[in-house]
Amino acid sequence: MVGLVQDDEHHSFAVAYSEGADEFVVTDECGNLLDDDALAQEILDDFCVLAEESAGDEPRGEA
Repeated sequence: MVGLVQDDEHHSFAVAYSEGADEFVVTDECGNLLDDDALAQEILDDFCVLAEESAGDEPRGEA
């Protein structure tokens, strides 16, 4: 699993990377793959934005 995302209605989703399929997958809080591709893409997009924002908050090493 790569991370967890929660929507505005407090539903939790997991974002995972499938090495075999070489793609990210999104599951509901019970671990079931989402059937709604548009919702899965929206959750993945939100996750990517959050990951980029948090990566910018990490302290950088000294040169």
